[in-house]
Amino acid sequence: MIKALRYEWRRIRTIRSTWMLSLLAVVSSGVIAYVMAEIQIPTSFSRGGYLQVLSAPRYLSPILVALIGIFAFGHEYRHGTIRASLTALPRRTALYTAKILVVAFWALLIGGITLAVSWGAAFLEFGDQVLEVSLITAPVPRILIGVLAMIGIYTLLGLAYAGLFRSQTGPIVVLLVIPLLIEPLLGPLLQAGFVQWLEPVADYLPYTAGNRMLVGTPFIPDQGLSPLTGGLVFGAFAFILLLLTWLLFTKRDA
Repeated sequence: MIKALRYEWRRIRTIRSTWMLSLLAVVSSGVIAYVMAEIQIPTSFSRGGYLQVLSAPRYLSPILVALIGIFAFGHEYRHGTIRASLTALPRRTALYTAKILVVAFWALLIGGITLAVSWGAAFLEFGDQVLEVSLITAPVPRILIGVLAMIGIYTLLGLAYAGLFRSQTGPIVVLLVIPLLIEPLLGPLLQAGFVQWLEPVADYLPYTAGNRMLVGTPFIPDQGLSPLTGGLVFGAFAFILLLLTWLLFTKRDA
């Protein structure tokens, strides 16, 4: 297992796309946070506005970092290096577990940096007013954990998609189409009277549920799942896909 972890840690740090996507995630979070703070400057400082700026990484970072998860498997299948990896590390469960641990660690690391950059942007715009809102005062911890959880789960889903498809293109399409197109369209379709059969489970669609982790405060029960329930649903979806990927990875040929 230690050998697999070393292998995956070296692999993720030597792929150029890892650094490019990580940089894009950090820079985009800073830019979005700065723009959101600039928009709020004409109005008085509010905790709600500050939390919106702090959660800026939620908009692009999950997708960008999830691509790192896709490439963790996708690169190996695209370039045929999965055979060399399995030759050096024949224990597939150990190799797969190492991929999960390394990718998850990298996602949380980049997520933490994006949050720090967003806080820095808020401080530049709002000044000492930001210091009046403690990072351990509710609901700030929930927002911080929610952003990290969202980035981490998205990244693990990217890894799972790549393992299921054994490619890069298919997982990228799925990663973009489901959360950005299919699920957002269901709301208007339900309001228009279509797909009514989906209404009982609409709140439990994985990405819709995941977005509930970062709902505003206070939480209104009648408007969807609670942040905790949404996070559990999203996490369960990722766990099931990771488990399915593991089963297939241990049974299929390289």
